[in-house]
Amino acid sequence: IKLSSSDDKIFEMDKEVACISLTIKSMVDGTDDEETIPVNEIPGNILQLVIAFCEKHSALKKENATEETINAYNQEFVNVDDDTLMHLVLAANYLDIKALLDLTLTTVANICKACKTSEEIGRRFKIECDFTEEEKEQIRLENSYCEEK
Repeated sequence: IKLSSSDDKIFEMDKEVACISLTIKSMVDGTDDEETIPVNEIPGNILQLVIAFCEKHSALKKENATEETINAYNQEFVNVDDDTLMHLVLAANYLDIKALLDLTLTTVANICKACKTSEEIGRRFKIECDFTEEEKEQIRLENSYCEEK
C-alpha cells in the first residue's frame, strides 16, 4: 500500500506491515490496495522512521528474534533527538501502534526521571510554564509531600 505524509511524500509498504497500525488497518479495510492513504498528521521524515520500525518489528517477529535482539533494536531506534522522539510519540499515538507508543513513552519517562526538577524537564522538552509565581507557590504547597527532604 501507499501512504502519503503531511509534506506529500509517498511511501510504499507491505499491507501486512502497514496493518501493525490499527489506524491504517481500519483505513485499508474495504479500500483498493492501489489507493494512496493520506496520513496528513505526520511529516515524511517521521513517517519514514515509523515505517522502518514496523518493518523491522515484523521481520524480527517472523524470525522469532529473542527479546534481547528486539530490545537492542528498540534502544538504537529511540536514540534520537528530543524533537524527533516527541514526534514519534505523536505518530505512534495517532497511528495506534502500541509497541512504538510504549517504547517512545517509556523513553520519555526515563528522560524525565533523570531530570532533577520540573524546570529541567521543561527546558529539555521546550515546555514553557505559564503559571504565575503565586500559582507555582500554591502548587508547591499543595504537593509539599512530594518534595525530597
